[in-house]
Amino acid sequence: YVLADVDEGLYQGEIKEAYEVAKSEFESVLKVQADFPAGQVMRGQYYQKKRDFEKAEKAYLEAIRQDPYLPQPYFNLANLYYQNGNLEASKKQFEKVIELDPNSGETYYSLGLLYAEIKDLESSEKNLKKAAEITGDPNHYYNWALTLQNLDRPKEAESAYKKALQINPDSERILYALAILFLQQEQKQKAQNVVIKLLQLNPQNQD
Repeated sequence: YVLADVDEGLYQGEIKEAYEVAKSEFESVLKVQADFPAGQVMRGQYYQKKRDFEKAEKAYLEAIRQDPYLPQPYFNLANLYYQNGNLEASKKQFEKVIELDPNSGETYYSLGLLYAEIKDLESSEKNLKKAAEITGDPNHYYNWALTLQNLDRPKEAESAYKKALQINPDSERILYALAILFLQQEQKQKAQNVVIKLLQLNPQNQD
């Protein structure tokens, strides 16, 4: 929401007055929608962007009260808790989303990153793998591969990197990571082939 992204301190005089009117009208619209779960989710997103986390949490919890089977407010609440450093509460909400929507690839991905942050790489790997398989997103495959690499499972990491490259063959980030993996495994010829590909994509990069 544009109004939520605005720095109110930038406005002065008549412009500030016009902004306050627009803000008031927009918040009135949100109140009208408050009887519906989707409206409460909108309110939560608005207040979260405004960094009014208390009101955002209240809106998401109200959406859940109105419709406990709707995944979106749980997902938003998980991100809100994560944003505030409450990782355990965030994890519980992500797990609730998966319970309601087992095919939510973005939730598996978020949960995988959260587990990586708390150094539970086994759980991180399982969730990142699920995310990649559901979404087919090369970034999800990339982060899954990195986790496999950190778990000292190089063959699986190589396979995950290659799946990412099948989707995005010109990703310098993925190619670079694959080259590093080959070097770590002392597969110098394979690493050299990847480096040649990198130089073809970006001749200016001699690193």
